Amino acid sequence: MLYSNDRQRIELLLLPAMLQVLVTMIRNNLGENEAILDDIAALLTQAMTEPLAGLPPGRANSLVRRAMRATGDVMTSLSGRLILSQYLAIADLIMDLTERDYLVVGPDSPFALAWDRLAEIMRVAMDNLAVDGPVAEAVVELRRRLQANGYFQGA
Repeated sequence: MLYSNDRQRIELLLLPAMLQVLVTMIRNNLGENEAILDDIAALLTQAMTEPLAGLPPGRANSLVRRAMRATGDVMTSLSGRLILSQYLAIADLIMDLTERDYLVVGPDSPFALAWDRLAEIMRVAMDNLAVDGPVAEAVVELRRRLQANGYFQGA
């Protein structure tokens, strides 16, 4: 896939990076069962390498640092919420982006495979846990932070 500019590459890094943060938080709470998320983490890592393919190492590293800063800022804005609420906010963003063709995800791509596996795990969690506060507030905050950083402006 061709990417027009660095911002688009970073946007494609941000989505799996945000999910990777959630996977890490979930793993930290699973104790000895954390290995059940290893394949999801590996797929998300693979998804984060795709937008960097073919770039010189210096430029790729620069984009990774920018994406890490933006991911940290966005995830910090959601940090006071339950993991499930954070997931639902990110899921809302991803579904909206794909429905409007701002983001196209191949069905067999590492991101799609990770997304499907994580969604199944979160579906089980949703059946057993209550969601804190209105998720809509988390969605608004997530989009506000991303756009404040210059990402998903047209989304």
